[in-house]
Amino acid sequence: MDTNNKTNSIIALIVLILILVFIALFVAIKATPIEDKEPINSMANPISEVNGIEGITAVLSFFYAPTTIPQDFTLTKAFIVSNVVGDIRYTNANGDQILYRMALLEHGSIDGDYNEYKQINSTVISDTLTAKLEGNNDLIYKATWKDENYTYALLLNNGLNQTTVIDIITSTVKIATTEIK
Repeated sequence: MDTNNKTNSIIALIVLILILVFIALFVAIKATPIEDKEPINSMANPISEVNGIEGITAVLSFFYAPTTIPQDFTLTKAFIVSNVVGDIRYTNANGDQILYRMALLEHGSIDGDYNEYKQINSTVISDTLTAKLEGNNDLIYKATWKDENYTYALLLNNGLNQTTVIDIITSTVKIATTEIK
């Protein structure tokens, strides 16, 4: 056998061995059960549904709900968001929804509504409180306000008139004033 044939034979043997090694590794990887692999870390859901207002106050002792809500609305769901925001939802028979949120002032904006509204007004609610009311066609879809300790948001999927929204806001202010003293 000449040198070229020996070299070619050695190269062919090395290539064959490499192919067999790659096949063996591929089969070994495919045969590894899923439970033996490292788990993928995923983010926990920051929203927890709780049992009514009592469920929220068990975690967020400062939370309170408005005392004035239109009569045809009933409390349907309550949530805690990231252990800092209380979130309650009222719904009527038509599927209209009022979403009310409250958090400590240090948590900033909590409305989560990034829609643009044609009508934006700052409305004086009391000597110490002004609410930002946003909406279209004389209906309010979002109201936000703050007091010395808390930040609030009211979201209305089908809008409400300004008088009703101010009544809801005023009912939270009376409670906050009582709680702070």
